[in-house]
Amino acid sequence: AAVEAFRVAVEELLLESPPKVDEKATLVVADLGCGTGNLALPLQWSLDANKDAQIIAIDRNEKSLKRLEDRAKRANVVVQTMAQHLEDL
Repeated sequence: AAVEAFRVAVEELLLESPPKVDEKATLVVADLGCGTGNLALPLQWSLDANKDAQIIAIDRNEKSLKRLEDRAKRANVVVQTMAQHLEDL
C-alpha cells in the first residue's frame, strides 16, 4: 500500500508541475533523489541509442541539479531536471 501511495504522490507531483516530456518518448524514467546524476547520466547515455527514451532527474538540491546539468552538457547528454523535495509528496 505504501508503494502505491508513493507512486500516486509522484504522479500527482509530475501532473502538478510537469517537466518538459518529449511527446515522442515511449520510455520516461524518473530518477528520484538524483543528486549530481550518477545514475541519470549513464542511464540517459545508454538510452541515447533509443531516441524515444527520456530521463527526468528530480532532487531538492538545486546546486546538485546545476552540477548534473553541467555534467550532462559536457557529456553531450540531455537530461530533464526538476527541483522538488520528495518529503513534500
